[in-house]
Amino acid sequence: MARVHQRRLRRKEDARPLPVRRLEAFIVAADALLEAWDPVLERGGYPRYLRSFDEFIEDLKVWAGCVEEAADVELRDVEALDFSDAKVVAQWLAVVDCAWQDAVGAGDDATRAPGARVLGRATARGQVLGARQQLMCLMKAARMGAPVVEVAKGG
Repeated sequence: MARVHQRRLRRKEDARPLPVRRLEAFIVAADALLEAWDPVLERGGYPRYLRSFDEFIEDLKVWAGCVEEAADVELRDVEALDFSDAKVVAQWLAVVDCAWQDAVGAGDDATRAPGARVLGRATARGQVLGARQQLMCLMKAARMGAPVVEVAKGG
């Protein structure tokens, strides 16, 4: 019986934009290349502008994490901020204040001398990433609710 080729069904998390999925595939391929790395690959023109290949992959992973996070915020249901409601704006400002204090506090802790740190690296990073995610959603809500200002042409 002939085999009929069908498009692979996407998993639910593959609703991400194509460039995001391609970046992930590129990182998987780069990890596979690193796993099979041989000194022969270092001959004949390894790009001087690249750091070591394993550091390059780590940079790609950080980049992909930021891209994923931004894509996640775009997919979230965020309600527009109602700037005409003073109570809602005050609550929004309180949440913004809390989020930036979390991020700054974790960053402050992470930049202290190792013996003076209260948080571990993973905890500090988790707080920074959580605050960044929250701030991105808060900014999305503000942009969605911001009044449209029309600029008159000709001045």
